[in-house]
Amino acid sequence: MAKKRLNKNVVALIAVVGFGSMIALAVVMLNSLQQGDPRKLVERADQARTDQNWEQARIYYGKAYELSREPVYLVRIGEMFLNAGDVHRALGAWGQALQQKPDLIEAHQKRIELLVEYAKLYGRLQDWQDLHQGADALLKLDADKVQSAFARRANGLALIN
Repeated sequence: MAKKRLNKNVVALIAVVGFGSMIALAVVMLNSLQQGDPRKLVERADQARTDQNWEQARIYYGKAYELSREPVYLVRIGEMFLNAGDVHRALGAWGQALQQKPDLIEAHQKRIELLVEYAKLYGRLQDWQDLHQGADALLKLDADKVQSAFARRANGLALIN
């Protein structure tokens, strides 16, 4: 009789531990699925951006990029670098986005906007040549009228100077 009671207790204990383990595993898996979704990270990044916490926003966009490998997040990272005052790293992020997706118009625009300001500020020949190359690359894409006009204006500025 004692053996039957002991067996029932052992079976009950194993069942409780098994169910508890399954619940814990389910919670861990759900948590990892949420962490694998870049949308949650982008929401956090957007909130940090609204709060003008550029470093935190950059970190969240970076994690979203690591998960998805979408170059659009590199564009956002570049924006955060620029907002924090790091011009060179912003240009680097946009350049990396363009290496991965050469037809990413948003990256071209951000890069050209900064190159225009940079060239006007310093006026070096190399700055104007970089602007000309960037604008020419955007003109070769299938951009809309506004984007094409923007690229033509930037290209004209570069050629004049």
